[in-house]
Amino acid sequence: MTSPPVPGGDPGKYHEELVQWFLENTFFTDFLYRNPAERQGRGELGDAVVLFDDVALMVQVKAQFSPRDPLLWARKNIGKAAKQLHHTNRMLFGGRISELENPLFGKVQFDSATYENRIGLIVVAQDAQPFSAEREVPELADLTFPVHVFSLRDFALIMDPSTQQAI
Repeated sequence: MTSPPVPGGDPGKYHEELVQWFLENTFFTDFLYRNPAERQGRGELGDAVVLFDDVALMVQVKAQFSPRDPLLWARKNIGKAAKQLHHTNRMLFGGRISELENPLFGKVQFDSATYENRIGLIVVAQDAQPFSAEREVPELADLTFPVHVFSLRDFALIMDPSTQQAI
């Protein structure tokens, strides 16, 4: 288990590391692939991929640190995250990725047939009033796998209720 990330520096990177840390606490390092690389190291597949039993959880994290209206920001960035999840799914399950790397096991063979269930997860770190992501970003319905959108606070509560005060 790694230590929790320390706030400071690039807020987007910090929030991404925080979500990865929560995933690690829940699924352990064994099953978590942080910022997995695409083929030949060109870019990344997502902010995290969790391969657990027959489930592939594909994760994108978006953090707002601009003064832009929170709902306008969310529409744009959740839409962007949905496109990124579509790309992650296409790369993983279109036969383009044959291995992933994790700090515990190094390079691990990836067999897409093992993961019958694919789930997308978008975690949004922003101060905003609650809203319906599906209503605000209708393109979420176009994805061929279920996608869940959580605020960082709700995600933290689900992953570890004792950390709620820290977010």
